[in-house]
Amino acid sequence: MNYSCTPVFAIDTTFFIDTRYSSADIRWLYYLLGWLRLDDISRDSAVPGLNREESYRRLIPIPPRAEQTAIARFLDHAVHRIQRYISAKRKLIALLNEQRQTMISQVITGQIDVRTGAPYSAYKPYSRTDESGLGLKVDGKVPKHWDVRRLRNVADVRQSNVDKHSEKGESQVRLCNYVDVYHNDRINSELPFMQATATTGEIQRFGLRPGDVLITKDSEVWNDIAVPALVEEAESDVVCGYHLALLRPFAKLMHPSYLFYAVQSAAVASQFHVRASGVIRFGLTRRAIKAVRVPLPPLDEQAMIVSFLDRFVANLDRAHRNANTKLRLAQELSTRLIEDVVTGNIDVRSLMEPKPWT
Repeated sequence: MNYSCTPVFAIDTTFFIDTRYSSADIRWLYYLLGWLRLDDISRDSAVPGLNREESYRRLIPIPPRAEQTAIARFLDHAVHRIQRYISAKRKLIALLNEQRQTMISQVITGQIDVRTGAPYSAYKPYSRTDESGLGLKVDGKVPKHWDVRRLRNVADVRQSNVDKHSEKGESQVRLCNYVDVYHNDRINSELPFMQATATTGEIQRFGLRPGDVLITKDSEVWNDIAVPALVEEAESDVVCGYHLALLRPFAKLMHPSYLFYAVQSAAVASQFHVRASGVIRFGLTRRAIKAVRVPLPPLDEQAMIVSFLDRFVANLDRAHRNANTKLRLAQELSTRLIEDVVTGNIDVRSLMEPKPWT
């Protein structure tokens, strides 16, 4: 199409098109500005944002006013339908996350017997003041044959002090850091660990072993702490990094995967949340972590719970990945459609012409 062009203007951090001498369709302007790649204007700037000189030279396609209106009308209709689809996928993803959390919490606290799918036949209450120094009182009930133990009684709790810096005289290691744990349920050799160094003592104390559970011990938000990841496999040079705590369950008392799921349950996670201290940034002390109470079924029953949750979570994860893929494709479709229409690669004039009654 034969579009004319006009400059784009920038004043400080405000970006606009000067329309004092034109009567552009405001809805078309909205879609046009959504298409413009502002980062391209300032890619050479030290500070991200608009570059005034580049902005003055930027040209944009300007169709006739009637065509602007046709473009806006088409995109109003098409983008609205895509956004409805995107909204539905986001709601589905939120529902899947909620369903995962609910099932883990119900199973870990014994509200559901995974062998029957129904509640247990008998329960017992427990109510004890913990020893964290916060005066917290833990109340609830568990199946009659279960126990409730502090983490210090079922796992070795270690807080890492291995940072990302490399020091002379130390051994080369690969560091499993905060991001690796926060964004992955499982830790294995496929992850791109960063390179660092550590002392012999640090490697011995914080070297990862299969079955370890790592949790984040620092956060900017008090209720986004103690996010867990299970170590599935680890080579001898992979070390737990700073801002993490390592929980190594005692083999005779706790199944590693059971501990991984237990930390995710609302009953256990909430204990970490209220123990996180801080104002701007929150952290968990080793004492606070060790004081957290965990429901403890017999070891063979833990294995059945793990098997059940592994299957349940795997099914949800497949649905989650599928929904995320469709969400991403819909977002890309919306972006590409706007770009193609406002740049004239797709002619929408005939698509939006009023149809006569027949």
